[in-house]
Amino acid sequence: VPNKDSSHQPQVHRLRVPIRIKITLPYLILSLLLAVAAAYLTTQIVIENIEERFNKQLYEAGKISSELMVSYETQLLETQRLLANVQGVSDAILADDPNALKSLTLGIAANSQQEAVEFLDLDGNHILSMRHHLGGNPEDYDVATGGQTVFSDLDIVKDILYRKSDAKGDKFADLVEIDNEYFLYVAGPVYNSLGRLAGIVLVGRSLPTLTADMRARTFAQMTFYDPSGKVIYSTLPFPQDLTP
Repeated sequence: VPNKDSSHQPQVHRLRVPIRIKITLPYLILSLLLAVAAAYLTTQIVIENIEERFNKQLYEAGKISSELMVSYETQLLETQRLLANVQGVSDAILADDPNALKSLTLGIAANSQQEAVEFLDLDGNHILSMRHHLGGNPEDYDVATGGQTVFSDLDIVKDILYRKSDAKGDKFADLVEIDNEYFLYVAGPVYNSLGRLAGIVLVGRSLPTLTADMRARTFAQMTFYDPSGKVIYSTLPFPQDLTP
């Protein structure tokens, strides 16, 4: 059977791709994939290195901070021992003589640059309180005398009054809130010449002062919490409480 006129059949137009594109296109796609993979791997390595370095720095800051707290307690303990063993201190406590106590101990407190010194009698009542005046000269202390204070109910005071001791001796440390500000105190007994308990002396330094020193030494932000997870003091602008 003869074919009909072929001019009426549809014509198919083929898209012609240059041979150059056929050759280069796979390599271009492969190059892009390799570039994306390399960028991803590089980013992951950089992030991991930064995170690892940050964690190491954070760990070192925590370790140094713990060591600094021990050194602060040691400094307070040294001053406490000096004050407790000054000749005439035990007699002044037993005589309830704050003026004599101040005369005997102000120089030691100023030389050691301690912020707070408290002398208590055998009932836990204040005989003399010396608090360094913020921003003042080393010898500028605010002095108060007499009366029952928050110190009377402290465990570290009661332990000494009840003649308790632990494996490390008869000195005790604690964070104490005074006038809405926390102090690290070290408390110890004062004995007379016969070896009998005459009173108690506490030496303290405020948490803001300690934290500022720790911040300068570690370049890290510091936050202190009480046992319930509540923020006591922090260098962070918006510290968060912890879940107990």
